[in-house]
Amino acid sequence: MNTTLRVILGFCMCGLFCVGCANLEVGRPIALSHVPRIRPGFTTKGEVSSLMGEPLHNVPGPEGEIWVYRYLDGAGHAQEFVVSYNGPYVSTVTRH
Repeated sequence: MNTTLRVILGFCMCGLFCVGCANLEVGRPIALSHVPRIRPGFTTKGEVSSLMGEPLHNVPGPEGEIWVYRYLDGAGHAQEFVVSYNGPYVSTVTRH
C-alpha cells in the first residue's frame, strides 16, 4: 500500500473515531427509583434482574459475582450502580 493511501485512510479513521466519540452513549439509563428495593442479604439475583435488567458487565468477584450497571449519555452525565453477590443474594450495593 503506498504512503498517500495510508495517510488518507489514517485521516478517515481519525475522523470516524471523533464523530463516534461526540455521540458516545454507553448502557441505558438506570432506574434509580428501584435501588431502595435492593437489600443486601434479602434480594436475589433474579429480583435484581427483574428490577434493573441485564447488567452492562458481569464479572467474577471474591465471593460470587459483581454486576455493573453504567450509563454515559455522551454529554458528561453518568450513572453507575454496582451489585455484588455472595451466592444467590445481594451482598453489597453501591450507587455513584
